[in-house]
Amino acid sequence: MKSSNIPVPRFLTVPEVGIICGVSRNTVYNWVKKGVLDAYQTPGRTNLIRPGDLLLFMQKNGMFVPNQLIEIANEDSKNVGFIPKSELRGGDKLPVVLCMDDDPKERSVCERALKNKAEVITASTGFEGLHLLTVRDDIEIVLIDMEMPGMSGEQTFIQAKGLRPAVKLIALNRTPPQFTDAVHVNGFIKKPLKLKTVFEGLTPFLNL
Repeated sequence: MKSSNIPVPRFLTVPEVGIICGVSRNTVYNWVKKGVLDAYQTPGRTNLIRPGDLLLFMQKNGMFVPNQLIEIANEDSKNVGFIPKSELRGGDKLPVVLCMDDDPKERSVCERALKNKAEVITASTGFEGLHLLTVRDDIEIVLIDMEMPGMSGEQTFIQAKGLRPAVKLIALNRTPPQFTDAVHVNGFIKKPLKLKTVFEGLTPFLNL
């Protein structure tokens, strides 16, 4: 049988990425889960990272990039060709929605309600959510639970708008929140969240 002429791309495992970045494998898993580091999954759900995607991630976040990674990424691109995964999504790229809520059940509802309609990334605190806004410039809509611990809902809204003035901000609460004039809210979705209310509440903003 004639061997395949298809070039084989180079991949890095999560532990290898952790060593390169100087962090734990759990940190790398969280990067991948939140969508800040692009990865490919095998059928067995093992995460594999192209050297070029890791290189772009580290450069974007001001991390020290070892020369060996640059060499591996360049060699892989030369042998196989490399297009960042974000660009591979191209015109079919889904809108990105950030859901900030300390309740994992509520975050799960957001993810299921928008399955195949949007890329949903989640944060369990306002601080975590604001960090994601600084590293993901493609976030278009932010859902903010008004009763998260650590930072008030109103303060989270103000800081989110300051970081990304163009994003649409949606309040999650049992009743419509009362804000000062300093806060502009684009929408409100009643809690506890339901698949139908989340989907219908975001339809005008996602052009679904």
